[in-house]
Amino acid sequence: CVFTRPPEVMGVSDYENPCQMERLLDAAGIETVEWNYKTKCCGAALSISNTEIALDLCKEILSDAKSRGADMIVVACPLCHVNLDLRQGQIERKHNLKFKIPVLYITQVIGLVLGLSVEDLGIDKHFVDASKLLKEKRLM
Repeated sequence: CVFTRPPEVMGVSDYENPCQMERLLDAAGIETVEWNYKTKCCGAALSISNTEIALDLCKEILSDAKSRGADMIVVACPLCHVNLDLRQGQIERKHNLKFKIPVLYITQVIGLVLGLSVEDLGIDKHFVDASKLLKEKRLM
C-alpha cells in the first residue's frame, strides 16, 4: 500500500498488482512467490481501535502467504510490520494456527544482501524470530 496508494499521487498504474517490491527483491537475489493477498490491507491502525478486525485480516494474509510457500513476508509499511509481526502470536492463539513467518522490511532485506548485520538492521528486535531462516538462506 505504501508504494501504490493513492495511485494518482504515487504515479503507478499497476496498483492492483504492483511489482516494485518483487523487482527489488529479484535484483537482490531473493526468490519471490505469487500470492493473492499481497495488496490486502492488514487493518492498519484498526489494530488499535478494533484489534479483532485487524487480527482477522492479518490471519488471511498470513494464511495465504503460507499456503503459497512463502517463508517470509517483506513489507514497506510500519503498520503492516506491527500487525503481521507483533500481533502474529495473538493471531495464532485466536485462530489456533501456527505461522511463525518472519516479517522484514524491504530495507532490512536489502541491508542483509549488502552485508549489514541482523543487529545493525534491528532484525533481532522483531517478535517472530528470523535467525533460523536467514541462516538457511545464507543472509546472515
